[in-house]
Amino acid sequence: MFSCKGLNKKLGDFRLEDVSIKLEAGEILGIIGVNGCGKTTLLRCILGSYRLEKGDGELRIKTYDIKENPAAYKNELGWIFQDIPFTPGMSPMMEGELYGRYYKSFSNEKYRKLLEKYEVPAEKCELAKLSKGQQLRVQLAFTLSHEASLYVFDEPTGNLDVDFRDEFYSTMRNIVGDEKHSVIIASHIVEELEGFADRILWMYRDGDAGRVRFFGTIDELRDRYRVVEAGNDKLIEIPDRAVAGKRMSEHSKKLLVDTEDYGLPDELIPYSRMADLREIMYFIEKESRRKRS
Repeated sequence: MFSCKGLNKKLGDFRLEDVSIKLEAGEILGIIGVNGCGKTTLLRCILGSYRLEKGDGELRIKTYDIKENPAAYKNELGWIFQDIPFTPGMSPMMEGELYGRYYKSFSNEKYRKLLEKYEVPAEKCELAKLSKGQQLRVQLAFTLSHEASLYVFDEPTGNLDVDFRDEFYSTMRNIVGDEKHSVIIASHIVEELEGFADRILWMYRDGDAGRVRFFGTIDELRDRYRVVEAGNDKLIEIPDRAVAGKRMSEHSKKLLVDTEDYGLPDELIPYSRMADLREIMYFIEKESRRKRS
């Protein structure tokens, strides 16, 4: 459905470096990472907001290459931005009439029905006067009103109330349920992605570059690490090379142990458990900051 191969993009003093991912139809990809690691930059490259030059890599949706056939490529995209990209002085329906014409399959009738479903005033209300949550609902209604193959969302749920957040995730599952569409979603709410995404792209910042720390399934990532919590006397045998991160206290340590090339001794198994995605991120990002300082 979608492939990104060897993406390199320099923007001012920052650059994305060698990002490669592949997404099959029916899959949801969650993008995680600390602020400034390049998540939004990557999404804007995927959406075609930044022009790719020779040597910047390849982006393709189905058979459409973004350099060779940008119009067809972009017609396959649906999106939600953190900041709404529409004209703030227009009503939601006026936005649909103005911007919907850029998509071959856009339906004003479907757009109006979705606005009603999401309880957003369609007429006689300027977009700028809507709440942040309502503005996100306008974007969701718009992007679901044409037949996209790939839906790209940048922090879409941050301003949504809990009930509508559940409806949003239910909608995303329905989108990929027919295995004809795929979703890419960047979010700082890691706990939600853990039960929602099929694959994870974990970005990190290395100096002025945004790079890939991990790309794969959540199970592949979680299977690699164990949290071990015990007294200091029980943990001294774990070599430093296997410690991906740690939290210290006076009487005990909590370690994140990388088991890819190290097997926990039998006596430590009772003190170990699988780590969740939030813990893995916390320990590894904290350790990275410590090493940089």
